[in-house]
Amino acid sequence: MLFKKTAALTRAKVRNILSRVPVIGDHAQELPLLHRIQHLPGHERRQLRAQERRRGPDVRGPPEARQGLAVARAAGAAWALHLAGGPHATAEPGEVLEAGFDLCALGEGEGTLARLLERLGEGGPAEGPGLAWREGAEVRRGRRPEPVDLDRTAPFPPSGERGGPIEITRGCVHACRFCQASFAAGVRLRHRSPEVVAAWAGLQVRRGRRDVRFVTPSALAYGSDDGSPRLDRVEALLTAVRAAVGKEGRIFLGTFPSELRPEHVSPEALRLLRRAVDNRALLLGAQSGSDRLLAAAHARRLPVG
Repeated sequence: MLFKKTAALTRAKVRNILSRVPVIGDHAQELPLLHRIQHLPGHERRQLRAQERRRGPDVRGPPEARQGLAVARAAGAAWALHLAGGPHATAEPGEVLEAGFDLCALGEGEGTLARLLERLGEGGPAEGPGLAWREGAEVRRGRRPEPVDLDRTAPFPPSGERGGPIEITRGCVHACRFCQASFAAGVRLRHRSPEVVAAWAGLQVRRGRRDVRFVTPSALAYGSDDGSPRLDRVEALLTAVRAAVGKEGRIFLGTFPSELRPEHVSPEALRLLRRAVDNRALLLGAQSGSDRLLAAAHARRLPVG
């Protein structure tokens, strides 16, 4: 949900929240939407919260959707629009809309969110591409947005002091049934280029955040087209990042949130990681030891051991 603590928002606080959204970042001040925000006096907020606690959530749906919506409702502002995104909203928009949300962002949300805010700021309709909404009893879906070019999308706001793990790969070729990576972002792998990753890593370290971590569905498949290991490209990435962060930074790859597939682990891969990263532990996604469960989940058998 975009506004986590809607009940306590002022224009300045909303601007601060929006500035943390990478696709908006420094442009939060310019959004016409900010001029439509109404501040709710403190005594009214407390009154609404008390009412909400007494009656409890009166919506159905996943617990996180119910909880988030209950907080958002306390704002009481007539203009409020409740937007849900992420894996659950993408997989089951009908269920999330049933919980009381107005819109669901489907799949990759960077462009969807920016276009939604532009439409609202111009007085246009909320419904549009990349979104799902209700019309009566039916769930309507706008066309899915074009895949995001990671090099043109910020992994965290370019100004301020905030940072976070840098997404280096999006999408997954495996399409396991228990995971949304392929269904939300597609089966074609897209990678953020080494020089762009290095630039963001260097910025993060200069801000005083010493540890550099990465987000990827499969760390050793960086640079690959088919999901297989590409150690040459992983090495190029780590070399570029090391040059950018210097001795002040620490690089973590192969641990959360950039785990390894077990079948990708090899003596060559371990030697590379030992030489190029600072973590001394690795996380492997073993999935299951049962062939039956692997087949049912459409997960490829892992030839390890």
